[in-house]
Amino acid sequence: MTLGSAPDSPPDPSVDGEGAEAVRLRQLRTLLRGPEWDQILDLRDRLRDPTKYAEDVGRALPSAITHSRQRDERLGESLGPVVEESLKSTVRRDPQTFADAIFPVIGPAIRKAIATALAGLVQSLNQGLNHTFTPQGLRWRWEALRTGTSFGEVVLRHSMVYRVEQVFLIHRETGLLLEHVVADPTKVHSPEMVAAMLTAIQDFAKDSFRVQQGEALNAMSVGDVNVWVEEGPEAILAAAIRGVAPEALREEFQAALEDIHLSHGQPLEAFDGDASPFATARPRLEACLQYELSETKSGIPWAAIAVLAAGLLVLGWWLVPRIGEARRWKAYRALIEDQPGLVVTQEGTRDGKLFIAGLRDPLAADPVALLEYVGLDPERVVGRWEPYVALTPPIVLARARSRLRPPTQVTLTLDDGVLSATGPTPSEWVAAARRLAPTIPGVTR
Repeated sequence: MTLGSAPDSPPDPSVDGEGAEAVRLRQLRTLLRGPEWDQILDLRDRLRDPTKYAEDVGRALPSAITHSRQRDERLGESLGPVVEESLKSTVRRDPQTFADAIFPVIGPAIRKAIATALAGLVQSLNQGLNHTFTPQGLRWRWEALRTGTSFGEVVLRHSMVYRVEQVFLIHRETGLLLEHVVADPTKVHSPEMVAAMLTAIQDFAKDSFRVQQGEALNAMSVGDVNVWVEEGPEAILAAAIRGVAPEALREEFQAALEDIHLSHGQPLEAFDGDASPFATARPRLEACLQYELSETKSGIPWAAIAVLAAGLLVLGWWLVPRIGEARRWKAYRALIEDQPGLVVTQEGTRDGKLFIAGLRDPLAADPVALLEYVGLDPERVVGRWEPYVALTPPIVLARARSRLRPPTQVTLTLDDGVLSATGPTPSEWVAAARRLAPTIPGVTR
């Protein structure tokens, strides 16, 4: 009988003596193996059954992962690519499901980022508006033009008490930069070089002066920028501050350094030059980018009011005549359109004067006289009128009166090109009129 075979059948009384001996040996083996044999057979069955084996692995897997993560990072390194591929596959297959899953997180994050950006914009606008029309604001505008910087930046530099402009997280043993945040992204110059310089200065201070164990250089000044340094067991936090910051700000830096040691203790201890694990510490460092602005003095800004009033007077002195002139020009244009024999082809301004051009029948009204009628200064208007023959009924009738010179008692009328004369007329005039009338433009008979 082999291990794991089925139990033998009960002994048959008809077997010979040799068969009975085999039965007794089998019974002896059963007694020697005891109940453990049944457990071995049960374990074999569980290993061969996929369902039972999966249940056993599922119960042990959480504890195994927790234990391995605490003692060995290889599990995380092994699972990382698998999780990444799984996420990519999920996004490609069903992006809506992935979007729904991250919606509770991404929505508040976006709103917070927008609110922070708007708050900074509103603060900058308020500072700019508060100093726009003051003598101090005018000096700052001149400084902005002279230095080539924005007015808002000049206002912020003069009105702030202090501002944390940059924060560096540096590995204490190697001096390498782990993470760096800055208040103004346009003014970043080689943060790795700055981190190396700070580490070198710290080492120089420790080697050149007799200091006790644990003591280090915790502050230095470069122009109007102060650098505060806080040291931890594995990392150093350095902050570049413009202005005069309160000592209470050090507590914020110390708390940030303690939080980073707590949340990134293992990466700090096992640091091998890869700073990517410390990207998650960026929000905590950004919380250190604090600033404080000086309070704006309350009261009535008489200087600003005087400047504004003077500006309004100058604007009114220039604008009111222009408005009146625009109204008179509009009336002049309307009057021109009502005059027969005048056709406007172009208008506008030239060399600071009003300009108008068009066609004028010799019998039409004088455009210069119309300027005086509406109150426009002829010196402010340049007109250019080309002669033409108008065929409008009033002009044709005026042309007929000028050419025929009817007697006082005769009345001329024009109807659809037909010229009629009514009243007592001498026969000589009638004959002359019949001969000259067809030569008048606009008269058909």
